[in-house]
Amino acid sequence: MPVQPGVPAQEFRISLDGQLFRIAITWNERDGAWYLDLSDGDGALLLAGRKLALGQALLARFRDARLPPGELLVLDTTNSDLEPGQQDLGGRVPLFYVEAASLPAAFTT
Repeated sequence: MPVQPGVPAQEFRISLDGQLFRIAITWNERDGAWYLDLSDGDGALLLAGRKLALGQALLARFRDARLPPGELLVLDTTNSDLEPGQQDLGGRVPLFYVEAASLPAAFTT
């Protein structure tokens, strides 16, 4: 994902499994955490204020056919198991999209 490290509010459009989506990511200073909003290609908000936490499947618990069929994850590439700070998202802790065809069975059941 094209996340810019250290930029506290950013937005981009991206194709996920062949569908266009808009992702907005913001840093919440008071909470010390990153939050994600996800909209469809027409701008309809699908998911709002989802906290980005290490190893957490960000879409799995939601059942909405308009959401991407794959999964969004943030992972610590240094294995230090530290949540992303303001300077870490898009660097040490990238945001990944795993396409539906590549998801393990545990995510699709």
